[in-house]
Amino acid sequence: MIMTFAAIFAAVLSCEAAFLALSTFLPLSPGSLNLAAGVVLGALAAFALVKSLRLHRRFRAGGQAGTGAALVALLAAASLCVVLAVKAVWHGRLESLRLEVAARGWPTSLAEFQEDLPDASYAQSALEQAAAKLDLAGPVKKDLQAWGGDLLDSAGGPKAGGTWGRLCPTVDGLVDKACQGRTRLAKTDYVAAAKDPLNMPLPKMAQLPTAARLLRACASRQPAARAWAQVDRQWRLAALAGTHRSLIAQLVAVDMETLGVKTALDILQRQPRAVLPDRLARAFRQRLGRNRVSEGLRAELAMHLDIPASLGRGWAGGALAWSGVIDLNVLATARMVARDAAVQTMSEARAAQQLCDAELQALPSWPYFLARVAMPSFGQLYVREFEGRDWARLALLSSAAARFRAARGRWPAALAELAPRFCEPGDLRDETAGTGFVLRAKGGGFELCAGGLKGDGKDFRGAEFCARVK
Repeated sequence: MIMTFAAIFAAVLSCEAAFLALSTFLPLSPGSLNLAAGVVLGALAAFALVKSLRLHRRFRAGGQAGTGAALVALLAAASLCVVLAVKAVWHGRLESLRLEVAARGWPTSLAEFQEDLPDASYAQSALEQAAAKLDLAGPVKKDLQAWGGDLLDSAGGPKAGGTWGRLCPTVDGLVDKACQGRTRLAKTDYVAAAKDPLNMPLPKMAQLPTAARLLRACASRQPAARAWAQVDRQWRLAALAGTHRSLIAQLVAVDMETLGVKTALDILQRQPRAVLPDRLARAFRQRLGRNRVSEGLRAELAMHLDIPASLGRGWAGGALAWSGVIDLNVLATARMVARDAAVQTMSEARAAQQLCDAELQALPSWPYFLARVAMPSFGQLYVREFEGRDWARLALLSSAAARFRAARGRWPAALAELAPRFCEPGDLRDETAGTGFVLRAKGGGFELCAGGLKGDGKDFRGAEFCARVK
């Protein structure tokens, strides 16, 4: 009986060794070919084991017991050596990637994000208290659900004026108090997160977009001088969201900054002679030079590089770790994430997404079962990044057009008239569509539109991708 179990163990080990060796030392092939080759090798190993058992019984009958067991042990030892060699190869490849990431100046572990700041630096608790005081369970919450992110009626004014009239001063005060002197959203133990990256805690961020939408509604019923302060508040909330290193937090910050830009466009539309305050023009221009999705993906990459050590604990994880299965799966996904994190243009994002999809399809089911299941396609996230930057360009160009009108007494006939005196030449480029923005005279004012990802003049949410000034 013991001999039978030993033979089964050796057969399983030899099959695993065959699969891992094929995946390590041969070019990737379709899963069916790898599987067929593994089955053939496994069958040969099983045939050898059966022969060894027969030899064992024969030698035992002849008084030479132990020879068959020795053959089984020899096969198991050889398979184990192959597995350990595979582990060493994949571990070396993963370490090489880690060195490449470090050479780029990117973090190789979540622990590198660790900060030691006073508790007063974090806004999470104050924001939660502010949200509770707003009592969003009442009519305000109902209005938010009905109007989504706009909170405006067809004429551009706020609905339920009495409600907003009472609410806006409260919102302003609570947001100012919650943000005052605070530079981070939530305290995160990144050292602990590096030890268990798949369970890194995320801060509560739902109240941030809600507050930003409330601020937009309040800005819609105030004169420009006061409404600009609401954009400042939106921008501060977005900056707080972006202080958490996770990809999710960076996406929240992208959406909140875009909402702030749309609030600024609302003000410019209502006040044709208004221009962006210098502080907001600088903030919007800085937005053009920042890639939040790339920053979030660098944190995602650091998390991936922390996974092998975290999953190597316990008997199940340890078995996968010493066999090299975890290393090879993490290496496959980490390479894709590193490529996505290096994206700087929309065309690069499309290419990265297509390449990622193709690579995932080409990976054999074994031993890349973890990579095939766990690896999402991050390229699509860049649509939000580049559309957010194009919204900022629309605001900068609308303000530039107002300054052009103040200087020349007319609206520009073409966007080329704005550069380089009233705007930067790079502001004229539609980054998402890869073309120029479209300027059209309309009703004594103008309409400035982006093409959008599909070239239909809409953003990824289906909203018109236009700024209008009357």
